Amino acid sequence: MIIIQLPHHCRVNLTRKCYSTEGTLLHLLLLTYIAQRQSFLQFCQKVSIPPVPLSQENLGRYIAYLSRRLTFSSVRQYLNAVRLMHLNAGHSNPLENNWYVASILKGVKRVKGNKSEQKLPITLDILKMLVARLDMSNSLDRVFWTVCIVAFYSFFRKSNLLVPNIASFDPSRHLCTSDVEFQSEGAVLTVRWSKVIQFRERTLRIPLPKLRNPLFCPSTTLLGHCLTCPSVQGPTPLFRYVENGTPIALTQTKFVSKLRHSLADLGFPADHYSGHSFRRGGAQFALQCDLPVELIKLQGDWNSNAYERYLQPSYDLRRKVACTMGSHTMSFLEPGCTDQVTDV
Repeated sequence: MIIIQLPHHCRVNLTRKCYSTEGTLLHLLLLTYIAQRQSFLQFCQKVSIPPVPLSQENLGRYIAYLSRRLTFSSVRQYLNAVRLMHLNAGHSNPLENNWYVASILKGVKRVKGNKSEQKLPITLDILKMLVARLDMSNSLDRVFWTVCIVAFYSFFRKSNLLVPNIASFDPSRHLCTSDVEFQSEGAVLTVRWSKVIQFRERTLRIPLPKLRNPLFCPSTTLLGHCLTCPSVQGPTPLFRYVENGTPIALTQTKFVSKLRHSLADLGFPADHYSGHSFRRGGAQFALQCDLPVELIKLQGDWNSNAYERYLQPSYDLRRKVACTMGSHTMSFLEPGCTDQVTDV
């Protein structure tokens, strides 16, 4: 167990699975929380005030201090450390039901805006260009393409598919070779942990389609990967490649690095893409296929309306809406009229 030495009221005990600040916080938020807390303590030191309890006026000053260098959404996130430190010290949350703070945040939002920079989607056209540059006799290229096509059709986050690093592999959290089932209609992936399944309270089974084109068929590609990847004893990460005769787990960093390098070679702005681009691209393609948004949300396992940010209708879909409304308008104005409105 690693113990990070912090003041008593917010001491953090860190294990490989979770950590606690007199309560339960997620392991993945550890570094973020420490950065937020450090920023707040630095502010308090600069203005010579105790961090807890914080007066309303000094809280407003801290918000102004943050807004000089952070976006509006980041300002709100950084205030989380203020909330936690007060609650851990036995004080009430200074942000709750605070009209003064809400007014200042509203002003920051108006001045700085609240536009989120989403990564661009990976489309079928981009996938066609990517695969044309790969050497399927190369183990790394082969597993890279397998992850690409599986991520596109499953809407999975990269954390569902790949390990952060080789040492952090946990069979109870990460996909293993035993989590794949092949059926006549396609492959099925079993997920026991994700961003929205933190306590293994349910198991998620995601089906993948079976296509006539083997290169773009996620089920066939995944089957080929499982048959060619060397087997080892015990639980192993699903996606591995061979280097110098040794099977190595494909990590999130390695995958994103190869993706961006390939996209840059194709002339795309590589920094505008990430592992999340497959999740967004797959969801947008499903919308273009006229699938109900409820089914898209179900396939992507969204537990909120956050998925709506991914479903930006294409110009063709918007044109379809305009033409359909125009045709119905003509039918209303001129009963019996069967003329179709010309596409824009």
